[in-house]
Amino acid sequence: MSLLSASEKSDYFAKLTPQEAKDIQYIVTTLGNTSAIGLLFKKKSLEQAGARIDDVHPLRFFGYVMTNPQLKASFDKIKGVAWSRFKEGMAGSLEKADSRDHLNAEVIDDFSSESHLDRSKVQAYVDRKQWEALIDFMRR
Repeated sequence: MSLLSASEKSDYFAKLTPQEAKDIQYIVTTLGNTSAIGLLFKKKSLEQAGARIDDVHPLRFFGYVMTNPQLKASFDKIKGVAWSRFKEGMAGSLEKADSRDHLNAEVIDDFSSESHLDRSKVQAYVDRKQWEALIDFMRR
């Protein structure tokens, strides 16, 4: 259980801890580079890593992935059921961040700049609450 209050959770501008960075690397690398059968054997460890990063802002997660070429390559290789579940989970995290007003203009500006994404397109997806389309856009 987190000791953070609801308003402190999911702060985009909070730096990743070394453990959070390691967990993101593990999740993305495993999902992108492991066969569907292999993922069955790693389900528990993936769920544990996911639980440890539950308080990481979803755009901080994606920003970290987008700015690391090896992670971006693994992210782009996630497919099938793994991709569907990943995207669904991250869409839920984006919805939660939006409901807490954690996807404001300052966050969108910083994320878009850091990730080298068109800010107006990111903002349009956020405004329309098209979370899965936003995630797909990040893979282009």
